[in-house]
Amino acid sequence: MVRRCFARVVGKSGELRLNLLHSGEVGLVFQGQTHTFETLEDALDGAAWLPQVPGDLYEALAWELDLLALRGTPPG
Repeated sequence: MVRRCFARVVGKSGELRLNLLHSGEVGLVFQGQTHTFETLEDALDGAAWLPQVPGDLYEALAWELDLLALRGTPPG
């Protein structure tokens, strides 16, 4: 069961979502299929090796997660 959508990226090849699940795991959703991982890092790695996830969506997801990680980090 989905607790909340953590990240959503849309590209020419479709939509990729990272959902935080009530179990504490992360669901990577592409084309109606959900792949479950223990951490966000594992989900990003999973998006890289899953052949059905196109490169443009993987790159957009990596960029989005980088932005979220840097949010609130003081400059310098």
